[in-house]
Amino acid sequence: MAVGPTTSAQIARIHASRRGPLRHIIAVVGVFVSAVFACSPGADAQVAGSDVGPSSSYITPFPPADTYRVQVYGDWMAESLLPALAETLQTEPRVQVLRRARTLVPLVRFDHEDDIRAEEQSRDPLQIGILFFGISDRTNFRAAPGAPLLRLGTEAWQAEYGRRVDRLLKALKRRGVAVYLVGQPPLRRDEANADAMMLSEVLRDKAFVNGVRFIDIQPAFVDEDGNYSQYGPDFSGDIQRLRESDGVSLSWIGNRKLAAIIEKEIRKDLAIAYAERAVPLAGTEAEQRRINPDKPYVAPQRANLAPQVQPSQKDGRGQATAQPSATPVPAPGRQPASITDHKSETSRLVLRIPDQTGREENVTTEIVRPPISAATLTLLKRKETAQVNNQTFDTIAAELSDGTTLSLFVAPSQNSGSQAKGAASPAQEIYNTVWIRGDRLPPKPGRADDFRWPPRDEIPYVAAPSAPEGGRQPVAQPAKAPAGLIRANPPANIPRARLQSTN
Repeated sequence: MAVGPTTSAQIARIHASRRGPLRHIIAVVGVFVSAVFACSPGADAQVAGSDVGPSSSYITPFPPADTYRVQVYGDWMAESLLPALAETLQTEPRVQVLRRARTLVPLVRFDHEDDIRAEEQSRDPLQIGILFFGISDRTNFRAAPGAPLLRLGTEAWQAEYGRRVDRLLKALKRRGVAVYLVGQPPLRRDEANADAMMLSEVLRDKAFVNGVRFIDIQPAFVDEDGNYSQYGPDFSGDIQRLRESDGVSLSWIGNRKLAAIIEKEIRKDLAIAYAERAVPLAGTEAEQRRINPDKPYVAPQRANLAPQVQPSQKDGRGQATAQPSATPVPAPGRQPASITDHKSETSRLVLRIPDQTGREENVTTEIVRPPISAATLTLLKRKETAQVNNQTFDTIAAELSDGTTLSLFVAPSQNSGSQAKGAASPAQEIYNTVWIRGDRLPPKPGRADDFRWPPRDEIPYVAAPSAPEGGRQPVAQPAKAPAGLIRANPPANIPRARLQSTN
């Protein structure tokens, strides 16, 4: 889960520690600049000791032996999380979860320095680290023997505890470990829950400064009102018991839900790492060694297109003159092309031909095929491909009664010689104009796509005459002009002034 922006409390501490408007501006800008550099793609790349340069992936794309080793760090809650996380990630073939959790003593104790020093000096190859600790650190402590007591929740307590978390994160990052720092779950008692949320804010700030992933799990273990709940939806959506009766521990279903949240974040970063692995197929020697450590990398050699020199003639002094060859000579050690030279072949064909007397004689005929060079075959192959791509089509066009043009494009037959090869028919030009270029055809008068304004005079509708009762033919009535239109030739008895006023 992505780390949020700098909290208002952190900015307030910066303002309180530095006085003067200029120092305030410099302090705030420094925090944001350091955060940007810490969370940049180059800084997120966990490629310790890599010789392939910076990576845009948070997890290294090229782990040793093509396997990502995952280590869980923390206290007794981390030990409960380990089996659930191993079960969740067992479907990932390249991920190996170590079966033993790395137990960390509470950071409020004096001997926490031993654990941090051991991580700084460790050479164990590790790519992913899950940190889940702090539930036992909600107490007062001293920074050193004989030092004043630091009260839980005070600024001095947060500063000293944050310094120890910062040192632990830096020790893991120097080893190239992609760190996922898990926050604190909500607790049942209000006082304990307030301390746990304060501890999560300290962990969030240090994760933001060091550019590591912080996973906030509090929203996943509260009810609709944001309060502590012992029951809730599990990783599949069913309502299950997520917390133990002590109000602190997670049940097995709760640990499986927490493991599913962590797995989601890891899989997103693994997808980016896998995508980066597919890029350097023809990369540098260092990249190829990381992909194929057992197979030596051989740089591709280019063909030597220099003309081959062959002595064929002698000049007047008796020295051989060089005759360049038109056929390119491949570089030594290069594999031959897929199209090779065709050697000359001679085939014999036996024909049975009757003579004048009706008897059949066997006549043997030799068919000689000359040699064909690879360059000629390549040109012929290229010409055949171009002819297939530029294949024309025969058109069958018909115009319906309503003016619609119907065109059918069919493959040309061998006997059709109506169109020359490469020449397009008028119907094809219409097809390319409308369907390829997207141009509109000029509308036909009276068709649905004729939007010209003012419209042309419509043809008046006259009903077909019907025979009356007395057998007399009806008198045709003059068609009336549509409403709102002025006739082109008004009657002569209408004054012109009246006509203008009508307009």
